[in-house]
Amino acid sequence: MSMKIMNEKPIVTLICAKAEWNAVKKIMKTSSLINSPFGECFSVRKKETDQEIIFFYTGCGKTNASAATQYVIDNYEPEFLMNLGTCGGFQGETKIEDVFTVTETAIYDIFEQPDNSHETEENYRTKLDISWVNTKLFPIYFPTIMVSADKDLVSKDIPVLKKKYNAIAADWESASIAYVASKNKIKCLIQRGVSDVIDDNTNSYDKEEIIKENTEKIMKRLINDLDLSLS
Repeated sequence: MSMKIMNEKPIVTLICAKAEWNAVKKIMKTSSLINSPFGECFSVRKKETDQEIIFFYTGCGKTNASAATQYVIDNYEPEFLMNLGTCGGFQGETKIEDVFTVTETAIYDIFEQPDNSHETEENYRTKLDISWVNTKLFPIYFPTIMVSADKDLVSKDIPVLKKKYNAIAADWESASIAYVASKNKIKCLIQRGVSDVIDDNTNSYDKEEIIKENTEKIMKRLINDLDLSLS
């Protein structure tokens, strides 16, 4: 018997990278796509509660993620936001297909001259309270600090990111989504899996096919763990 939510608001799930979105569509075999100013979206139901979950493609990067997050808050008035996706993990701290629940975010590509960037970076740091999550309905993975930038993670950044933020993984969008959600006082659950591990000797992102395969595996796990009605 389902736990039907009365007078429900939808849950909006943001998917940022094109490879992640393509994987979601492949896994969910959806044919009912709607266009938004940012791209495609569609909705499904949560098995246990029959609550609507809207999957929304934002596009890659902090600007797209910020704008799309505000757009869905204004237009869908969600109960809460989710973001499912991938990240780059730090060698020695992570391994491929590790999955994290983000509890704090920071932006690490801010540069000011003269260097006052520390104060600006602190303004964009966001803590994510996940104590509200019903773990019978939504999984919580290993809690992680995620740092974001409009660039791929490279090895020379890792020692600073570990020391400065105590981070073990990086992506392009989590910090923007968390920041906008916080400003709107909307609950936010960010789940990311490691599609590639960067070590001190590796700066190359020449493993495109491997990363694509890892992305599909991660997105499949994240979606399966949601227990959705896909028919």
